[in-house]
Amino acid sequence: MADNNPFNNFTMRKFAETWGFQIITSSPRYPKSNGQAERFVQAIKQFMRKTVESYQDVAIALLQYRNAPISGCKYSPAQPLFNRSLRTKIPAMTATTGFDSVRHNLQLRQQ
Repeated sequence: MADNNPFNNFTMRKFAETWGFQIITSSPRYPKSNGQAERFVQAIKQFMRKTVESYQDVAIALLQYRNAPISGCKYSPAQPLFNRSLRTKIPAMTATTGFDSVRHNLQLRQQ
């Protein structure tokens, strides 16, 4: 889901066709029509504001965010990507097996 610019040009449409996905455009002047992206932007702005107000390191806060599990999945986005958990300052148990099944389950959910 995207607004019309820059995803509405010929090159991007050809890329989407080649890779087998569909670009759904929303009205560029009406951000409410892309609610999921707007909600994500709102959450990140709130997250960044709280980090700055509490004088915490933004990079460490983003690392923690990226290491948080996905809703409906027991792994974080970083775990299948790097095939391991990211190192953080918070001690945690690491799970290093089953990432191929996570990728498969995510592909099924996307289809």
